[in-house]
Amino acid sequence: LYNKMHQAFMPLPVPLAFAIISGGVVWVLSSPSDSILKNNRVGSAFSAVDRKFFGGLPNWAREGIWAASAGTGVVLGTTFLHRVLLKVLLSYHGWLNDRRGKKSLKTIVWGLLLKHLYIRGGTGVPTQAYQTSLPHLPLPSLKETTERYMTSMEPLLDAEERKVVEDKLGLFLRKEGPKLQRFLTYKHLISANYISDWWLDIVYLRGRESILINSNFYGTSIHKPPPTTSQAARAAFMIHTMLTVCREVGEEKLPPLIVAGMVPMCMEQYDRAMCTRIPGKEIDRLLLLDYLSTRHIVVICKGKFFKVRLYAESGRRLTYLEIEATLQGIINDRSVAHPTEAKLPALTCWNRTSWAETRENCFIRSKINRTSLDTIEKALWVVCLDGDDSNVGWDDITAQGGLYMHGFNGCKRWMDKSLQMIVSPNGMIGMNGEHSWGDAPTCAHLWELCLARENRMAPYNPNGTIRLMEPLDKKRIQEVSTDLSAVPPEQLPTETPMVGPAKPQTSKYPSYPAERLPFVINTDLEIAVSSAAIAAQTQIDDLDLQSRCFNAFGKGGIKKAKCSPDGFIQMALQLAYYRNQSKFVQTYESASARFYLNGRTETIRSCTNESCAFVNAMLNEASTQEERGKLLRAACDKHSVNTNLAMTGKGVDRHLFALYVVSVGTNTDSPFLTQVMKRGWKLSTSQVPQTQSPSEWVNPQGKKETGDTMPRPSGGFGPVADDGYGVSYVISGENSFYFHVSSKRSCPATNSTALLEDIFRALKEMGALYA
Repeated sequence: LYNKMHQAFMPLPVPLAFAIISGGVVWVLSSPSDSILKNNRVGSAFSAVDRKFFGGLPNWAREGIWAASAGTGVVLGTTFLHRVLLKVLLSYHGWLNDRRGKKSLKTIVWGLLLKHLYIRGGTGVPTQAYQTSLPHLPLPSLKETTERYMTSMEPLLDAEERKVVEDKLGLFLRKEGPKLQRFLTYKHLISANYISDWWLDIVYLRGRESILINSNFYGTSIHKPPPTTSQAARAAFMIHTMLTVCREVGEEKLPPLIVAGMVPMCMEQYDRAMCTRIPGKEIDRLLLLDYLSTRHIVVICKGKFFKVRLYAESGRRLTYLEIEATLQGIINDRSVAHPTEAKLPALTCWNRTSWAETRENCFIRSKINRTSLDTIEKALWVVCLDGDDSNVGWDDITAQGGLYMHGFNGCKRWMDKSLQMIVSPNGMIGMNGEHSWGDAPTCAHLWELCLARENRMAPYNPNGTIRLMEPLDKKRIQEVSTDLSAVPPEQLPTETPMVGPAKPQTSKYPSYPAERLPFVINTDLEIAVSSAAIAAQTQIDDLDLQSRCFNAFGKGGIKKAKCSPDGFIQMALQLAYYRNQSKFVQTYESASARFYLNGRTETIRSCTNESCAFVNAMLNEASTQEERGKLLRAACDKHSVNTNLAMTGKGVDRHLFALYVVSVGTNTDSPFLTQVMKRGWKLSTSQVPQTQSPSEWVNPQGKKETGDTMPRPSGGFGPVADDGYGVSYVISGENSFYFHVSSKRSCPATNSTALLEDIFRALKEMGALYA
């Protein structure tokens, strides 16, 4: 209720709003009966209504009611006007162009208004406080978008190809283009975001291919030895902490993200961060989970599924030690999974139509399987307690990427869940995220909060178990032994899941709140699971993933070049790709569009005339270092311009995509848009933000942590094109970068190791320009 009032009165604090209303009531009640407050036309009109509805109340009560109503109306009207003005202020983006240089007078005035009148940071601001004030994503004109598109294609087309595209574009602008733009204008007028719902449905939910590697992404932990080698302890702490983060989101206690201390970002994705993608024969759907009412997670361990409650029957949250005991009980469970049961997650790695049909035939039509599947799909998230084969080294980032992306065999990850925690017996931990509900930075932010709090709290004993951190544990410790390895064998369940039509029994731990989920395995399910597992293994075998840290220099070294760090790395990717493939290609870099309501992403087209000129100079032995340095700065400056355009609704690709959707929906043939959509992304790149909550990163002594003291490799994704590369990178502090490069082994023209070497070579050569 308080959060709703905060949004209603924003930007006024709720106490101030009530103080104004109360002051107005006191003023009216204390004024004499012949004052202008009680004797005017408005007061007379109020009196006429007042006698009809509140005639039985004393005069002072009636006057107080009307004064409070009038005061509330005035406050709400004032705050509404404030929000309108705030939306206008947030529509200004000139600060992006001059914030690193000399600020214009307009930007200075704009900043003062935002910072001192509207934007409030800190822990007291609700997560969704600024949602009603965010501007809507603007709709560019056809002329703007097509001109930018043609400019971006200049380095990629020869004269003949350019003539063909120009002819199709000319026809588009004369014929179908204006009609499609009109339809899109109507959509823009009636929706909060003209692209977000189509992006979700068409790009993600209607996709029929497997989401393993093709859509899901992975994330790693801190690039250091794990703080404990206890699998149960590490998992328990992260579960408890993630539940805390989820409750902060549900109760709107997570502070909204504010860029440069002035510009709030859309936080809508946080409300959907815990969900399940449900397969459909033609289109999938999202099952959104309530953070506050959902009471359990699901744990996958040794091919078995367990429902783990996070709350006691009284409604209180389980403590760290109770969760640790639960997980250790699961790890100690001696029952053996049926071979098909152990491979059930492979179904979520299958093509979506086949998985939907199997779900209908083998799960929905079986009461037992339907109940177990419902438990999985309605769990807040899934935790994978892997076996000894997942004990990858803390310094082997490539192996970690494979473990967290696909589990090496595709049979250990429930890919439909928006979040999976993966924990190895040696204490290593990572995550896997489903992509349709939102974008990687949102998931990465929630994961970052857990890692930061683990670092700050130092929650483990010298023997690796969780230390006593909650008062309730002191009582509970008498009931559950902390020497979890000494659990008597007779306390561990030994029954295995029944196979066939017989009613299976569930395993309930008397000391631990965990329940084994049963499944009825029949021939149809065995065949489907076997096919899905084979298909998953084929995809995994085809993936060429390489991850590594570049530590010759970092962001601190780039400052000497007076270039943006992201632009610098993108130019290194252009140089590396050209060396690797001997050509320039259309390049995708993801940009956030969350300055706008319900915003997701836009494309930064990184291959430009300026980037090509720089690459050619680097490959031309006759070019001097000074010339190359100037061309690099020009290329980075152009990249910054394109980045700002993409972030402020003036990109190319989302507008063209929306026009293409309209053309398909209205059966309008458009050769130009068809050609645009067919041109793929041979080089797909993304920078993952290193730190989104810097205030959370302090060590147990209260000292601030950075990307240098707590390096985080972040994560990666699969290649978008069969003959292309996927490159994820993170700028870690001042002294290093991390890269994750993916491609397909089946393509003879690509090699992730070779491209990674080319990237490192390019970075070193570019760094030498300013040494």
